[in-house]
Amino acid sequence: MAQIITSNIYYNLLHHAAMHHDEEICGFIFYDNIKKAQLFILAQNIAANRARHFEIEHRILFEILRRERLDEVRVDAIFHSHPNGDIRPSKYDIMSAIQYAWPWLIIAGNEMAMWHMPQEMSIENINLPCRVPIIIKSS
Repeated sequence: MAQIITSNIYYNLLHHAAMHHDEEICGFIFYDNIKKAQLFILAQNIAANRARHFEIEHRILFEILRRERLDEVRVDAIFHSHPNGDIRPSKYDIMSAIQYAWPWLIIAGNEMAMWHMPQEMSIENINLPCRVPIIIKSS
């Protein structure tokens, strides 16, 4: 199953990652059921070592979870960048992603990859997640 991202979001995420090339950017790509549009929100990275990890600012995370529960939004992906240039999720990424059922989009340089973490994956049974094709749709 492919993941659709608008060209506007695609190029904006590449731009933001390039502008902050020394630390991981992070946030959400979501479909707003009220505005009937795919949007993204950059979140503050509150990780202690932002060059190697990301942690989404909790207020944004809880707001997205609340809006998803109310059926106001549908989360399409959590995104973050890898300043080291590796497009694959780290073990830290995989362990963090197990908590959520959302795909993870990783930006590294001029490349993006979407990863789906299987629900049967656990911390005791970490496998490489499945890479999902990305379709860029005109905005």
